Amino acid sequence: MAEAPNSPSNAGLQSGAARALLAARIWPLCARLQDLLQSPAPAPGKIERLVALDPVLCAQVLRHATDPPSAPTSEPPTHLNDALRRLGNPSLARLCSLPFASAFPWTLADDWTSCGALIEHSLATAAACRLLAHALRNVSEPTAYLAGLLHDFGRYWMLSRFGREYIDFAHTAQDNSTAFERQRFGVDHADVGRQIAEAWNLAVPFQTVIAGHHKVSRDSDSLSRIVSLSERMAVSAGFGFGHGAVALIDVEKELDELHVPREIQGEILPQICETLRHAAKALGGSFNNAGDLSKLMNVTHATEVRTHSPALSPTRIAKILRTADGLESESELGLWLRDTVLQHTAFERVFVFLHEEADDLLHEVHHLQDTFGAFLSLSQLHMIGLDLRGRNHVRLHHQDLGASQLLRLLHSEELAVMSLKSDPQSTLMGVLFADRLYSGAALERSDLYLTEIFVRHVAQALERRKLVARLEAYRDDAERDYLTSIYNRRFTVRLLEREILKSRRTAEPLSIIMLDIDNFKAFNDLYGHLAGDVVLREVALLVSETARSSDIVGRYGGEEFLLVLPDTSIENSYVFAERLRNVVEEYGRSKVALYPNKPPTISIGVSAISSEKDSPNDAIERVDRALYASKKAGRNRVCLGLPDVSPT
Repeated sequence: MAEAPNSPSNAGLQSGAARALLAARIWPLCARLQDLLQSPAPAPGKIERLVALDPVLCAQVLRHATDPPSAPTSEPPTHLNDALRRLGNPSLARLCSLPFASAFPWTLADDWTSCGALIEHSLATAAACRLLAHALRNVSEPTAYLAGLLHDFGRYWMLSRFGREYIDFAHTAQDNSTAFERQRFGVDHADVGRQIAEAWNLAVPFQTVIAGHHKVSRDSDSLSRIVSLSERMAVSAGFGFGHGAVALIDVEKELDELHVPREIQGEILPQICETLRHAAKALGGSFNNAGDLSKLMNVTHATEVRTHSPALSPTRIAKILRTADGLESESELGLWLRDTVLQHTAFERVFVFLHEEADDLLHEVHHLQDTFGAFLSLSQLHMIGLDLRGRNHVRLHHQDLGASQLLRLLHSEELAVMSLKSDPQSTLMGVLFADRLYSGAALERSDLYLTEIFVRHVAQALERRKLVARLEAYRDDAERDYLTSIYNRRFTVRLLEREILKSRRTAEPLSIIMLDIDNFKAFNDLYGHLAGDVVLREVALLVSETARSSDIVGRYGGEEFLLVLPDTSIENSYVFAERLRNVVEEYGRSKVALYPNKPPTISIGVSAISSEKDSPNDAIERVDRALYASKKAGRNRVCLGLPDVSPT
């Protein structure tokens, strides 16, 4: 069956959904949450109560607290407090900051009242769900509240995707049928919501409610029936959004059929109003009648326009830059850049993309591509006219040749684009986009110059990080054996020299062990060199895991390993060697099915530094003789490298 013209594809659904859902974010709630999360000991109860007032933030919390379907390790949460506990306060703080750094309601910027009406409906339904769950006792109250909050999940996507056209449709809808939506737009909010809920791996009860709360029958599950009834109760009380009319007498009849006591029925409307009053208070206003929350949101949005920050002194700028010095990962640096630009300039949205050299892509920091729309490639930037190689920043307008595609994608009238480069000749480390979408104000030169300082500082930090990573890789190549990843012979002998000098200074015992995989040449001849490489790697891993963190493990020759054991007497080294031999012997038994004729075992020689004049060569020669003795004695055994041990 062909896809409807306006139907969202799976590839773009998650990003479009996140963008749409963020469009309904209540800004002041997020600001209050940020303040609360930054306090020394934020109360979990206060955090949960605030998050529970925001349908969009709840959806994001559930999403990010849920394992992906491809690798689930636990059941998706059905209680908000469980999801918040899994997510953690730092991740919640980052979620709260997303509206300022990602796509906000450009399609609704002139009609926050309509967006507020949908949130009013969601909150009213959730409040009724909680009270009905308490009365019927067949569903937990927290789960019922979340189901009511998310039941019209898909409408947020429809609002952002179709904007004014969908608002007009909702205002004129005569009933709650999704068929009219499909006829008009090619998709309906229930199916869109189902796809998003599945893609985000939300709990199955929520997926069921989102997909089917319009088609509830007496045979439906308890949660779906509660949500369906609660929604109609909310609509009958005047809290609807594209739901047509619902007769209160029909709702009361169904409540009686479910044996909901009349005193509980009488509490439903006051409970709804109390929830909406709590939301209005969080927005800094009050609630008395249906529509008050929507009006309050419209006023609040108008007052949220950012104003230009006062000029910063060089001393203050230097102090700000020092706050990034302790950051290590690329993601942390990108988030620092995003948040610092937002805090100290008048920019209202900031996107930071970091360059992935492997595939020449610019990936947005901290998975912001989910709210922006995926990722950009350098070739795409060049195709739309952005040549960042010779300039620190570019200011784009719709009349600029090639810029319209990017500006339409971001719904921006004027956009600043900056390259993350420490100097014009250095490698491009990433790209920053910034604009003033919400106020529509022009970009200011002082903001551009200040942002350039922050961008250059992060670019230098990223270059230093990549340089350190390359140096560490070179050092690993010089010190590590390429096959087994343990130390190579040269570096192991160097460490042995260091430990001998240390042992002489401290008078602490020092032992060495040399082991060899038995009959390894015959093993390779019988099973092949690839099988031999596998055994070498696995034996090296077993030795490393059995040794202490202070011990030194290296590959001395083809199938020979040398271990240096600081602060260990020869008696204790012998005990350790026996344990190691048993570990490898057990490993060999487990491989009998693969290598029936020659299961791997090891022979071991043990020795110790015996005098002030003992050199690394003397110690290695003595332990090598002990290893020879163990092989001559029949293999798969341990021999001590004492003075009287010599080859015969």
